[in-house]
Amino acid sequence: MLDAMSVPSYNKTTGEQFPAYYVFNNEHHLPPDRKTPSEEPLPLLNAIIYDIKAGSSNDDLIHSNFFAQMNNGTVSLLAHERIVKEKLMKTKKGQKMTPYDRHEFLLPYEMTSRLIDELNNLKLKPTGVQNQFKIERISHSIEKDRFSSLEYGLFRVKFYEDKVLQRRKRRNFGQYAFFSPRTRR
Repeated sequence: MLDAMSVPSYNKTTGEQFPAYYVFNNEHHLPPDRKTPSEEPLPLLNAIIYDIKAGSSNDDLIHSNFFAQMNNGTVSLLAHERIVKEKLMKTKKGQKMTPYDRHEFLLPYEMTSRLIDELNNLKLKPTGVQNQFKIERISHSIEKDRFSSLEYGLFRVKFYEDKVLQRRKRRNFGQYAFFSPRTRR
């Protein structure tokens, strides 16, 4: 998917042109054609994908955040592809679709079904260190790429939300501190 996102894209319906995305782990590193002398991103370049890799220090936080978001209902998944395909084929519009158009329409639902398969193939394994755990695949024939993408995406959202909350706490500290002025004698 990243290969397709690294080239400029065009929306046929609206006529909009979108810039290419770039992946980097270090904020001081961009592709050579996108660097300014100070190695900062260009003002027009706002399309960057962060390539997050979990390490032993943050993988437990990432896993915990994922399961918390899934269990409290924050994340909703699309319907299973089989259900959507049956409903689509019952409509006149779905019956008139070309196989390519039908595939394009069903692709998000197919990806959701593959994600559910990946989630069903995972098991939690305690590491024995301060209630930490890691995630292992039961069958190695099924990858966990979609799961990792969703997990890291949710963690990135949490990162930005925490950043905003920290700013608000710092900014609004004065409203919680009550000082009474001294009166002169």
